[in-house]
This record gives sequence, C-alpha cells and structure tokens, in this order.
Amino acid sequence: SSIIAAGPLAANDTQVAYPFWVAGTGVALSLVGVAWVRCQKLDPKTATLSSLLWVIRGGITIAVLLATIGALVSAIILFDGEDAYRAWGCTLIGLVSGEIIGTFTEYVTSYEDPPTRGIADAGKFGHAPVVIKGLGVGMLSVIVPTLAIGATVIACNEIFGLYGIAVSAVGMLSTLGITLATDAYGPVADNAGGIAEMADLPDSVRDKTDKLDSLGNTTAATGKGFAIGSAVLTSVALIVSYLASANLTAAQVGVSDPTVIIGALIGAMLPFVFAALTMLSVDRAARAIITEVRLQFSQAPDLVKQDWETEDDYEAKYIRLRDAYKAEVGAEASMNRIKGIDNKLYPDSNRCVAIATQSAIYEMILPGGAAILSPVIIGYLLGAASLGGLLIGSLTSGFMLALTMSNAGGAWDNAKKWVEKCGSEGEPLGPEDRAVEGIEVKWTTYGVKKASKARGLLQEYAAKDALHLITDRDLEGLKERTAGFAAGNAEWDEWKNETAERLAKFFKGRKDPVVSGDTVGDPFKDTSGPALNILIKLTSIVSLVLAPTLRER
Repeated sequence: SSIIAAGPLAANDTQVAYPFWVAGTGVALSLVGVAWVRCQKLDPKTATLSSLLWVIRGGITIAVLLATIGALVSAIILFDGEDAYRAWGCTLIGLVSGEIIGTFTEYVTSYEDPPTRGIADAGKFGHAPVVIKGLGVGMLSVIVPTLAIGATVIACNEIFGLYGIAVSAVGMLSTLGITLATDAYGPVADNAGGIAEMADLPDSVRDKTDKLDSLGNTTAATGKGFAIGSAVLTSVALIVSYLASANLTAAQVGVSDPTVIIGALIGAMLPFVFAALTMLSVDRAARAIITEVRLQFSQAPDLVKQDWETEDDYEAKYIRLRDAYKAEVGAEASMNRIKGIDNKLYPDSNRCVAIATQSAIYEMILPGGAAILSPVIIGYLLGAASLGGLLIGSLTSGFMLALTMSNAGGAWDNAKKWVEKCGSEGEPLGPEDRAVEGIEVKWTTYGVKKASKARGLLQEYAAKDALHLITDRDLEGLKERTAGFAAGNAEWDEWKNETAERLAKFFKGRKDPVVSGDTVGDPFKDTSGPALNILIKLTSIVSLVLAPTLRER
C-alpha cells in the first residue's frame, strides 16, 4: 500500500520505479540481517531480556544499514542530480523514524524497564490498579511515535514534497524481511512455552521459554509499531492522492464546512467501533470454546481425574458433570465420549481449533464490511469533502488507539512474565537490601512460585543468615529458634512449612492481578490493535478508488 500511495504522487516514471527498487532491495538485503541472527549459548541464570533483545537487534541493525546503502544505490541509478539525494534522504528519514518507534516500543514493553515493572508493582493493590496502570502506560506510549511521525512528515515534505512522505513510508518498511520475522517469532516462542507446560517438562525448561516468550512480546510490539507508523505515513499520502483525484483543495476540506466536521467525527468514531467489534468477537469465540471445554470435561473427566480417586468416585464425578452440563445446555445429542487408543476417555482438541478458526473468519465480516462501506456511504451521502474529513478523523484517532492497545497489551503480558520470573528465580538485590555473600537475589516482593521450592530456599537462606531476603516476617528471636535446624528442630520445621505455604500463597495473590491484565491485553495487542492498521489503510484505498466518481459531489 505504501508503494501504491507513492504512484499517484509521482511526477515521472523514475519516481514511480524508485519505491519498487527500495522495497525490493530492502527485502532482499534484510535476509542478510536474518542470517546474522544466530543461536548463542547464554547462561540461563545471567541472561537478561536486554541481552536477548540485542541478539535480534544486531540483525535489525545490519538490515537497516544495508537497506540504507541499497536505497542510496537505487537513487543514484534512477535519479539525476540532487533528486537522487532528496529521494534517498526521505527513505533514510523513514528508516530512522521506524528505528525510533521500535526502540521506544521496546522500552515501554520490556519488563526490565520502569513502565512494565510499574504495572507489575500495581498488582499489590489488586486487579483494577493493574488494568488502570496498563491503560495509562499505553496512552502515554503514543507521545514519542507521534512526534517521530510528525517530524518525518514535515522533513520529507520539505525535502521532496508529498512524494517524499510516501517514499518515507516505503523506507520504513524496506526492512520488512526481518521486522516481519521478529513479529512472527513471538507466537512461536509463546507456543513453545505452552508445549513445555502441557508436556509437564521441568521448571528449568519453562523458565527458559518464559524468557523467550517475553522477548517475543517485545519484538511483536516493535513490529506492530513499525506497521502502525508506516500505515500513518501511507495514509497521509493516500489522503493527498484522494484530494487530488476528487478535485478538492485543502481549503475545501476545512472546518468552515459542517459536512467536513461531521465526516471527521464519524472518522474518529470508526476506530473505536472497529476495535469494539473485534474485541466482542474475541469474547464470543472464547465463550464458545469454554462451553465446548465444559462439554468435553463432562464427556471425558479422565482429564481431571485425581490420583487419590477410586473408580467409583471417578464414575460418580462423570455422572455429576454430565448431568450438570445437560441441565445447563441441554446438549444430549452432542454427548459423545471420545476414546483414545488406550481405551481411556480424552477431550477432542480439534473441535476447539475448529471453533477458533471458524470464528476468526465469520467474526470479521461485520468489521470488514464497516471498513469498506463507511467511505462509500459517507462519500455518496455527504459528498467528497465530508469523506476527506472522515479519512483525517480515522487516521488521527486510529493511530492513537492502535498504539495504545498494542503497547498496553505487550506491557501487561510482560508484567505477568516479570512476576512469574521473580517468583521462580527471585529479584536482583537492590541498594536497600543487605547483601549476603553467595546470594544475589531476594524474594520479598512477589513470594515464591511453589511451596516446595520455598522450603528449600528457607533452609538455604537460614544457613547463610539471609532469611531477611526471603520473608518480611518479624524475625525477632528467630535465630534462637532455628539454631538447631540442622539437627531437625521441630519448631523450625513447623515455621518453615508455614512460611513456605505463606510465600506460595503470597505469590498467587501477586500473580492473579497481572494475569487479569494479561487477559485484557491479549485482544488489545493481538486482535484490535493490529487490525486498526488495516482500517486506516483500507478506508484510504477505498476512498481513492471512489474519488473519480465523487468529483461533482
């Protein structure tokens, strides 16, 4: 779409060809950046999210440098004189703007930086503060990308006019080969963690996949930032092309015309309606899957059978679940038990996958129809100038909402990962903590993930006189009571077991609020936020197609 936007603004065939050259060479040279990214042996105990990010960041940097050189060579070959450097300058500005947006997105969504850690800390006050804090972080995250896009528009317009703005969008996406790969990396890492959890692999495996999943959340948010920024630049060029095709001047699309104001208000409304429709679609699909899961649990309760249950208890549970589900849904016809090759009863995951995929297709009919039909209705009902107002309103509103939803969702997700990491590995010692030789982490903020692990930690920390780093409980007289723990002090064992359970319960209390935030953030960052890019560009393209028929309106 960025190449399409540059076409109507080009003054000659050379200007038409240049975006194709930039995109082609950029994608090809991005493969060098992809090849640059290699598996590296990192110590799981010392590997940080920043060190993991720099593995991918190195490949992106190589791709950006090579794309810059490729764009310069293309400009010199195609253009004569100063035009070559003007076109290349706009491309370079687009690349730099994309890097600024990507770097700031990393800062907002990485759990090693204050915004995401602040969301995790809000969990101590409950579920609502996590949601409020995440929304605040998402809303504030629009500042830097907005300023970067604004500076890009002004600079490129001064260098090469409106054509320069379209070229900057092409430049921002010229490294698509690697930015798309980093975006796709997120779901791969997430599914790897899910497989590790379902396969009941050791905690050490899950700890590694959690770090990779956190990296994937950040890289996915960075990719969405690139996509949103380029969508805005592309839409600016498309809107200008629409005005030219519809024989409209800037003065005609002004606040003095009430139809333009109405169009702008409707355009500002569209992204919110579109985001609401997609989120409600996620809600309906999720509830359908929950209903299916409850049905299959009632059909095959082997999945939830406990080791201590007798066959009679198990059969009684099956009858109870089946009758309860039938009473609630009345699904007698669908009560078919699924039998595995071992003659035990298991759920049928294919049915859940079918529900998800069918919903993904069917639920997009209404939002897609709204995006396509809105320009048609406004254009023919209120006129070409009003449609220009709609495009401006949807662009400004959609840009802010897309950034807010994508960054808030990524921050919520990584806030949960930070709490889980601290509950599994501990937190780095801060300046206010009394250091103990041989111990580099504390456990007082988020507790410990499992009581069994907490008991071992209490034993270890007591031996090193470091219990203050694992529990905030009043330790007065504890040394005397635990002095004989090595010999099996009964009072110590009782206190250790009690404290371990408390630390595990404390962890659950800190994790549950951020899980709620992550649940809210998933449709934000994975559905509604990215979909707004399509809305912004689709309305502009449809309007450009309609422009010749609206010249007399």
